[in-house]
Amino acid sequence: MFDSGFSELMLIMIVALVVVGPERLPGLVRKIGYWVGRFRRYATTVRAEIERELNADELRSMLSRQEDEIRELRDMLQDTREQMRGEVDDIAENVRQAGALPAEPTRADGEGAPAKTPDDHPHGASRPEPVASAPVEPGTQPNPAAHPEPAPADKTTHGRKSE
Repeated sequence: MFDSGFSELMLIMIVALVVVGPERLPGLVRKIGYWVGRFRRYATTVRAEIERELNADELRSMLSRQEDEIRELRDMLQDTREQMRGEVDDIAENVRQAGALPAEPTRADGEGAPAKTPDDHPHGASRPEPVASAPVEPGTQPNPAAHPEPAPADKTTHGRKSE
């Protein structure tokens, strides 16, 4: 603590023996030991409290950094969500303008997104509009020549391109 060696301690003990005397020296050493021990316990307690406070400050700063990162991620997620909603709305508007979707269908869960209809097809394909035909008289048969069958595939290639 004071960076003193054995020779310095012996010199202090000899001076204390001469000044205090041999009768009172053991009581004085006991009292000095008591106060040194008490000072050490106090210093240890103060050091532990300081370390706890530093750890608490470090934890607070770490918590603050984590909260900032969470806030940034939440903002990024919200921005992405809004961007995706805008894209979906733009696509739905383009499809509506093309005439493939009814005016404003909504889902049953109230989200406001377009509902799937039986006419919806993957890849944005729409069902062809039915063609109005002339009324058919009862008892007449449709002309089979009007709907020719597709030609069968070439049997030699079995549906593969010839090399």
